[in-house]
Amino acid sequence: SDFQLVISTFDLGYSAFTAQPVGNNTFGLTARGVQSLITTLTYGEALDRVEAIASWILDKGLSVERPLVVLSENGINHALVALAAMHVGVPVSPISPAYSLMSQDFEKLNYIVELLTPGAIFVSRLAPYAKALAAIAPRFAGDVIVGRVGAGETLGPGMVSLDAVMARADRSAVAAAFAGIGPDTIAKFLLTSGSTGNPKAVINSQRMICANQVMLRETLVTGTARKADIPGWSAAGKTGTSQDFRDAWFVGYTANLVTGVWLGNDDFTPTKEMTGGSLPAMTWNRLMTHIHQNIDLKPIPGLENPFVDPAIIAKAKEEAAHT
Repeated sequence: SDFQLVISTFDLGYSAFTAQPVGNNTFGLTARGVQSLITTLTYGEALDRVEAIASWILDKGLSVERPLVVLSENGINHALVALAAMHVGVPVSPISPAYSLMSQDFEKLNYIVELLTPGAIFVSRLAPYAKALAAIAPRFAGDVIVGRVGAGETLGPGMVSLDAVMARADRSAVAAAFAGIGPDTIAKFLLTSGSTGNPKAVINSQRMICANQVMLRETLVTGTARKADIPGWSAAGKTGTSQDFRDAWFVGYTANLVTGVWLGNDDFTPTKEMTGGSLPAMTWNRLMTHIHQNIDLKPIPGLENPFVDPAIIAKAKEEAAHT
C-alpha cells in the first residue's frame, strides 16, 4: 500500500519522459519539452478515494439501469471514478470525448444518454463540457461530478465537485456491495464506434475482464512479448507496432506497477523494422527487473494461477528458440 504511483499529466504538447529513481519504491518522470504536472498517489490513497466515491455512488442508487457515464478523456480522476463504480457492482461507460467536444448537434451523445439512462455523469472539467451537458439536460436527470472546478467557476444545480464526493466513506456498505460482485456482474458498457449508425452498448462482465487478464499474461509466456518475460514473475501486457514501423511499444504490468515503453524516431521517419516485441519488450524487462528489486510481488487479480509455472516458461522459451 506504500508503493508510489507517479503519474504525469499534461494538457498540451509533446514530451519525452525519462524514468529516474527518487526513492526506495518510487520512480519519478522527468519531462522534457513541456511543463508537466506530477501527481503522486499510493495504492493505499487510491483505495481510500475509491471507497469514498463508491459510497457516494451507493447513496445515489446507481445501478445497471442507472450506470455511471464518463464523458471526458483519460486521467487519474477518470480512473478513480470508474474503478469506484466497478468496485461496488455499478457499470461504467466511458464515452468518446469527441461526442462532447467536437460534435455540433450532439445527436449521438443524446442517443447514448437515452440508451444508457445514466444515474451520474463524470467530466474532468466543467468549461469544455458545458455545451454538451446543456444539450443532454432534457434527457438527463442525474448528478454531474466535476473532477476539477476552475477558479471562479460556480457549479450549477445537480453538479458536485469530486472533492465533495470524496468527503466521506461508508466502508461497511462498500464492503458489502463488493462482496456481492460475481463473474457475471456487468463491469462496463463499451460503445461501438458509431461509424455506420448509432453506437451500440456492448456488455463487459467481470468474467470477461478476467479472461482479458489471462490473454494479456499469455502475451509474455507464449506470444509476441516473450522478450519481456521475467522468469518466475507474474506479468502481462500488450505489444504494438504502427504502420511502416514508425512506432513500437510495449505496455505491461505486474500487480505492483504498470509501465509503458515507446521507441521510435521523433521526426516521424520509419525505424529499421522494429516491433513492440523486440527492443521495447527488452527495455521493459530490464527496467521492471530493476524496479522490482526487494519488492514483494503480488498476484495479478483475476488469474486462477497468478504466478507463472517455471516449467511453462522453460517450454515456451525452448519453442521460441526454434522459431
